[in-house]
Amino acid sequence: MDLRMPVMGGREATMVIRTQNRPDAQAIPILIMTADVFAEDRTELLRAGAADFVYKPVDMMHLRDTLLICLQESKSHC
Repeated sequence: MDLRMPVMGGREATMVIRTQNRPDAQAIPILIMTADVFAEDRTELLRAGAADFVYKPVDMMHLRDTLLICLQESKSHC
């Protein structure tokens, strides 16, 4: 999910997903993509429930590795 989206940003969308009254709401892996994240933004994203984030332009190997980690961690919540 992109950090900066027109209607609802990635941080807000993550918070909405995490507060859903569904048993799997916490296990859904959410990966934020952004071109500009600062240390305080990273802290806020993780606090909002994001599993991790990747920078743009995206390095495909880093994206693959991050996705694999997120998916492995989400399986442990099931």
